[in-house]
Amino acid sequence: MTRPRPDRELDACGIGFVADAQGRSSRAIVAAALSGLAHVKHRGAVAADARSGDGSGVLVPIPPAIFGEGHGVITLFFRGADPRPAVEAALADEGLKLVEWRWPETDDDHLGDLARGSKPSIVQAIITAPTDGSSTDRHVGSDDDERVAYRLRRRIGATAADTYVASCSFRMLVYKGLAAADELGHFYVDLADERFEAWADGRTGYPLVDAGMRQLRTEGWLHNRVRMVVASFLVKDLHIDWTRGARHFMEHLVDGDVASNQHGWQWVAGTGTDAAPYFRVFNPVSQSKKFDPDGAYIRRWVPELAALEGAAIHEPWTADADLFGGGQHGEYPDPIVDHATERDEALARYDEVRA
Repeated sequence: MTRPRPDRELDACGIGFVADAQGRSSRAIVAAALSGLAHVKHRGAVAADARSGDGSGVLVPIPPAIFGEGHGVITLFFRGADPRPAVEAALADEGLKLVEWRWPETDDDHLGDLARGSKPSIVQAIITAPTDGSSTDRHVGSDDDERVAYRLRRRIGATAADTYVASCSFRMLVYKGLAAADELGHFYVDLADERFEAWADGRTGYPLVDAGMRQLRTEGWLHNRVRMVVASFLVKDLHIDWTRGARHFMEHLVDGDVASNQHGWQWVAGTGTDAAPYFRVFNPVSQSKKFDPDGAYIRRWVPELAALEGAAIHEPWTADADLFGGGQHGEYPDPIVDHATERDEALARYDEVRA
């Protein structure tokens, strides 16, 4: 056996690249990337606890459904002193503005003991893009924007003690950590949860919810009844933080008003200054039958269901498969959750908080 030679040693890391040949963005690409990452787990070291790794990560385009259109994102890992004042000073030096601070949700059950014990605090800064004053609708993420992001990253690194800048860009975002490669997608809730995208795209399997979300994307407006129904579904059926829904509304509503929007979402979520009745959970089926009895609204915005008649328009999963012309429900999805089950879960969570 020959003696190891440092000049012949090769990095054992694995790397992959996933894209759509037509340039189309989709959750499927992220899912494929996470699957690919899991399949190169053997290329990295794993601790005895089987869940702590020597580092895994994914690089993805900044998702506007989470961070808003036209924004940059800085992801920071830190211990000790809060780096936010230093970051805000660096932003000011570059002529940029902070939109908001965000603490990404993580599930530490998907970390091993070693990784959990060394986990830093993780915070993200959502920031405005640079502007030269020539256009308000210019493309964000240009080479010039990335040069600004590079300078910003260097400023933060020089002034924020005990802070690691995981990513800083107007194009891309890094999710990384000392999780085993097949655990990373479960550790970061942003990566693991497809429910928000299904809600935002109008693909929940509940016709009234989907009709409302599709109208929002198309017209930038919703009747208040539908606003309450779709908001309740996000918070109390999907159990997703109301602030994500509020941000999505403000990105699309032509009549968006911060005070009215945020207060409305807090009311639905049962967390605001007027949280009663916090225990009210809108039933998307009964609301549909009561306020769109003939299904005219649903047929307009969910054309996949246009052939359905009677009560089936409100509960397409009960309809004869022949009416869809292929597949059990054609191209329309099954309900992503069972409303009755999730209603009980929501009420149980409220009871736990009040106990």
